[in-house]
Amino acid sequence: ELSVKSNYLNYKLMEMFGNYAFKTRMLKITYVDTSGEIDSFTSHCFLLEPNKLVAKRFNMKYVPFKPIDYDAGETGSGPDVNQVTGNIHDILVEKMTAFQFLIGNFDYAIPGYESNFFKGVAFSEKNIKMIKDDDDQFYPLAYDFDFSGFIERGGCWWELGNGAFNPNRSQHFSKIGAKCDKEVVKEHFRVDLEEYYYKDQVKAQFEYFVVTVERWKEKYQEDIKEFTPNYIHNLDIWISAVAEVVSE
Repeated sequence: ELSVKSNYLNYKLMEMFGNYAFKTRMLKITYVDTSGEIDSFTSHCFLLEPNKLVAKRFNMKYVPFKPIDYDAGETGSGPDVNQVTGNIHDILVEKMTAFQFLIGNFDYAIPGYESNFFKGVAFSEKNIKMIKDDDDQFYPLAYDFDFSGFIERGGCWWELGNGAFNPNRSQHFSKIGAKCDKEVVKEHFRVDLEEYYYKDQVKAQFEYFVVTVERWKEKYQEDIKEFTPNYIHNLDIWISAVAEVVSE
């Protein structure tokens, strides 16, 4: 329940930070098992704006990039990624690549651009949808932030960071506690930042990101109060750790 709400708040943070973003709506749904075998229950969920509607809202066109079938030996699909490279909203790319890293999410890729997930230039989208204006300029919109450290998991996901599945990180899963160890966070962040293709964008957008997070915390404070007591503590540890490493 709390992970759903905190995931929803990732989208709200993206809206405040990036200007171009999906709209979301939180609601409660009551599930009824008509067979009578399971008791009815109510749970939070949220709706994500459909691709064509978000494009329409910005007076643009949705451009689908078909996912690559690696098992079939495909090397690329959808529009030619060369059409994207150099013909994309540069400021939005800078903000998005910084945002994804600063929320602790590596599970994304912009077609035609370097991707930590694909270990090179991405030939398809990964948790990104592309819209295009009348001048054929592309705008990437992010979704699916389930790896984010902003997700309420009851522990310090920031100690894993962007390299969550690196061998030395995966061994750390069992050691994650309720509160962050700042030195562990800093140690991993240094490595992740150095290896991140868009590290300059992270540094350039960091101060604005911090300001946005503070606005976000104030706006959604009633929702955040429902999370575990260590949620804000761990978030503040992350922000402090990043600030120290960036300024080194």
